[in-house]
Amino acid sequence: MDFSLPERAFIKRHAKGLKGPQKLTVLVARLANGKTGEAVSFKAIEKAWNRMTEPMGGKFNAAYTTRAKERGWLSSPKTAFYALRSGWEEALGEK
Repeated sequence: MDFSLPERAFIKRHAKGLKGPQKLTVLVARLANGKTGEAVSFKAIEKAWNRMTEPMGGKFNAAYTTRAKERGWLSSPKTAFYALRSGWEEALGEK
């Protein structure tokens, strides 16, 4: 994955056809430059998502964070922060 792409181009390339929790995981991956364990704030995620409502499929839904954590793609190292877990790439293949 080319993490140097602008956010919108990255999302259009890698999140097309995915569901909400998967799109969230791809967005966190872009914001963390693909580094597992790097915490990204909830506010930064929500802001980035809401700047791209068309490719993201609408406004941000906070329930996506819980669903992505349940699937093991994200962790929450501290309150209101999310980080990629190893194996997050599974989110790309689950349709």
